[in-house]
Amino acid sequence: PPSSSSSSPHHQLSYRVSSSDVRAFSIIGAGAGGSVRRAVHVPAHRFCALKTATVFERNKRRQLVQELKALCDSPKEPHIVRFFGAYYAPETNQIHVCLEYVDGGSLDRVVARAGRAPARVLGRVARGVAEGVAFLHDHLRLAHRDVKPSNILIRRTGEPKITDFGIVGDLRGTKKELLDSFKGTMCYMSPERCENRAYGRAADVWSVGIALLECAVGRYPYDVGDGGPVGLMMQIANDPTPVPERKDPEFFPPGLERLVLACTRKDPEARPTAREISLDPWVAEQMRVVPPSEVAAYVCSAVSEDEHLRSNAETFLKHYHALVDDLGADARTLASLYRGSSCLTTAQGDRARGGDAIGAALSRRAAKGAGALRRVTRTVDVSPGGVEGGMLIVASGTLESE
Repeated sequence: PPSSSSSSPHHQLSYRVSSSDVRAFSIIGAGAGGSVRRAVHVPAHRFCALKTATVFERNKRRQLVQELKALCDSPKEPHIVRFFGAYYAPETNQIHVCLEYVDGGSLDRVVARAGRAPARVLGRVARGVAEGVAFLHDHLRLAHRDVKPSNILIRRTGEPKITDFGIVGDLRGTKKELLDSFKGTMCYMSPERCENRAYGRAADVWSVGIALLECAVGRYPYDVGDGGPVGLMMQIANDPTPVPERKDPEFFPPGLERLVLACTRKDPEARPTAREISLDPWVAEQMRVVPPSEVAAYVCSAVSEDEHLRSNAETFLKHYHALVDDLGADARTLASLYRGSSCLTTAQGDRARGGDAIGAALSRRAAKGAGALRRVTRTVDVSPGGVEGGMLIVASGTLESE
């Protein structure tokens, strides 16, 4: 994780990470900007997300620089995904960006698996997303330009976080802080963008409104099959916001409808700011009456606790086994896996107590060639708990000759 520095009045974070610090596993996301894998930050033994992007093209490099700058400038904003560092792999000409692992996944996947989001859940989500967008607008003077449910990550505890800053637009130095480039996902572009007019902060507000509407009704609100991309742009530019005719109060109460309609007004000047969305009376009421646990329960309903724990356990076991079987394993890294009260007993007769002693024993064991044996895992059991709210993993198996 990044280390803090007290020399700056803002306690800026310094970012240092190398290829040896990160071990990547399964793909958890992909897009035009590259793939994202679940990974482990080896020195801390913590999950992280590793985004990999190829930078052969100058435009791709420029976008990546913009994204890294936005992430570096947002270390304290809780609703923007946290940045741990980045490194370059010259053999593949790829940049690897180490980000916070948000365990609930993207909002679009949660809604797809759990079903349309109740308004009580969306009120809290709207506050977090609006505060993240307001930080970009007011403090960094950036437009995100690609706010959508797949770029909103959400923790299993319910907190939303904005991600994917590859096409952020710098509003500083532009005429009236307006942009004119055609970048982003068309489905979430505002009318002024579809009409190729200059746009600014209000375009992100439109995207927030459409994202809330999509989650509330359980589907994208426009007809993407009517006339292809041109037909979709005409719908967005000319049609009123397609709110449902019959409104289930659980999913689309008057307060949410009013907010969505305000965010999706055709005139960008008439839309609220992101800060005003966060202070909206209906949003404030949901923050007051809806406990965070209700949002967490909705997110967790998309993936069962057993499935979530097993996935984490399997990934961590791969990381653990790779460390203890590594012939060049660093005893200090191995030692950091254990606490002072930990004990180790192996079938080969090794006995050790405490992190330092265990790390040294495992390092010696690997150096003797035990790591060359083939590991066969027979059973893996996992349950919540362990230390500090983590998980307890019990694995059994054998070491066999190749």
